[in-house]
Amino acid sequence: WEDKEGKPFVGQSGRMLDEMLAYAGSSRSEVYTTNVYKYRPPNNDLARIDEVLNEQERAESIELVWREIESINPNVILCLGAVALRVVTGLRGLNNLRGSLLRSTNLNKKVIATVHPANLLPGSKGMYPYSARAYIQLDINKAVRESHTSDLILPHRELLIARNSLDFLRFLRRFDPKELAGRYRDWE
Repeated sequence: WEDKEGKPFVGQSGRMLDEMLAYAGSSRSEVYTTNVYKYRPPNNDLARIDEVLNEQERAESIELVWREIESINPNVILCLGAVALRVVTGLRGLNNLRGSLLRSTNLNKKVIATVHPANLLPGSKGMYPYSARAYIQLDINKAVRESHTSDLILPHRELLIARNSLDFLRFLRRFDPKELAGRYRDWE
């Protein structure tokens, strides 16, 4: 929570979030924002939260977040940053998971994670290049689209392993334009 205002995202990163939500076709009045921890750690560094909250207080703060989420019953949860991702999904690796449609651990809700906008600000710990704003925007756009329905439809993935070069060539032939044209002609 921003110390003076007593609510989250009222500073520079909040203004950036507002701009990104507007670009995605939403607004702060249509979303609920909160923080995992209601207390600001030294230098706003979440790795130092244990200097402000003991283990029990951290657990209580996380429980409060789950009660907040349950009470508003959102269609999608947008996690801004690695801590939110870990708390809501139990997963680590924000850079590999950002933008993916995930499932929350407690309430079977859709989750999309992205980089916290504060990481775009000059001087922030773990600062990303400003060009990262493009994919953060895409992630927010996706969260807004997913918010229109509560249906959790995770994409189906199929992993094919080519055990030798012949398997690989057969795989490539499946997508040969001439082969595809012949298959579609047969369907008509």
